[in-house]
Amino acid sequence: SAEEDVKIEYGSELHSTIHGSGFPTNGNALNPLDQATGSVYTRSAWNLNNLNASSLLRFVREDIPGVISPWIYVGMCFSTFCWHYEDHFLYSVNYLWEGEPKLWYGVPGDEAGLFEEAMRDYAPELFVQQPDLLFHLVTMISPKVLLEKGVHVCRA
Repeated sequence: SAEEDVKIEYGSELHSTIHGSGFPTNGNALNPLDQATGSVYTRSAWNLNNLNASSLLRFVREDIPGVISPWIYVGMCFSTFCWHYEDHFLYSVNYLWEGEPKLWYGVPGDEAGLFEEAMRDYAPELFVQQPDLLFHLVTMISPKVLLEKGVHVCRA
């Protein structure tokens, strides 16, 4: 019924080198696809574990979870994700492994200042408590509010 409570399950920031992923690597025993070590899939540019191989990030010698090695997020119907800045202002790559298509909203990078101003106007008390609020995944706001503040919102 419409009055019944619904529980939404969600898992975030699961490190792919610990939990495995749908993409093979060289010798991760947690990943059943790794039985084919050296396979075309292990070396593929489409394998998210290999994205940094062709960028400046290949020179970073320490693991930065979610940047150097992929994180896994698991959600279900009605799962949501908060507005935020990406780590180190880098781009984000997402891959839907299974399930229904997701609805994504984003703001063009050149409107980051306008986006932050709109967020600060909407919830100033949150920014007083945590000035770097947009680097944390804790803030939900309707895209309509951002549009009303003149922020261009892209829907994909």
